Amino acid sequence: MSEQELYDSLYQSIIVDDKISFLGQILQRAARKCPNTIALICKDRQVRYRELYYYASQLSKTLRDRGIKPRDRILLFFENSIEFYIGYFGILQVGAVVCPLNTFLREHELSHIIADAQPTLIISSTKLLHRIKENEIKKLPPILTEENMIVEGPVSDDFSDISIDMLPFDEMAVLLYTSGTTGLPKGVMLSSRNTIINVIQSVARFNFVEYERGFAVLPLFHSFAQNTCVWAVVLMCCTAIVVPHIERRAI
Repeated sequence: MSEQELYDSLYQSIIVDDKISFLGQILQRAARKCPNTIALICKDRQVRYRELYYYASQLSKTLRDRGIKPRDRILLFFENSIEFYIGYFGILQVGAVVCPLNTFLREHELSHIIADAQPTLIISSTKLLHRIKENEIKKLPPILTEENMIVEGPVSDDFSDISIDMLPFDEMAVLLYTSGTTGLPKGVMLSSRNTIINVIQSVARFNFVEYERGFAVLPLFHSFAQNTCVWAVVLMCCTAIVVPHIERRAI
């Protein structure tokens, strides 16, 4: 099958047949299509798609209870981890805009992004929380951590009561900030169309087939890592091997 034929086939099955028009739908699709496939491997933990979807959906419920609405912007400040994925899709599934933060940013850069993005909420790792609280912003939005997530334990197989708040195909779903090498970081707005079509093109180009494994070594806040190890992995029911830190022995 040629690259164009593979692209056309993927577009037909994903966009047309499965009616995927919002990035926040792709984890639900994976949980229904391959519930027992391992989604994430991180150190000694393995999480299957039905578990990841359940944990993310429980966070979505928490966010709704906190008053989060579609189009609200939420900052996600996590190292490479299972919690990153739970936070990422938990945010998307309430129709909010996910904004993953570079974990190497300094306090003044964080202050700039918080002021520029105008988030309704921040979800941060407890290990990084001090960097948020030490920035120059006088009034921070509410902050949640992994302590507000369900990250392990038994899950329900009944997903019928889980709802997803969808945004239109061309509305912003992801807000990524540049590295700011020649100035302050700048927010790049990506729609569901941007991300899903880009993923389908990438999968067709590199013949990335279902049930393969992706090595998530690069920081997941980066656009390339999200394309290959978040969006593509979930869309194709593959497994991400999540490496929290660059350690040669572990890799």
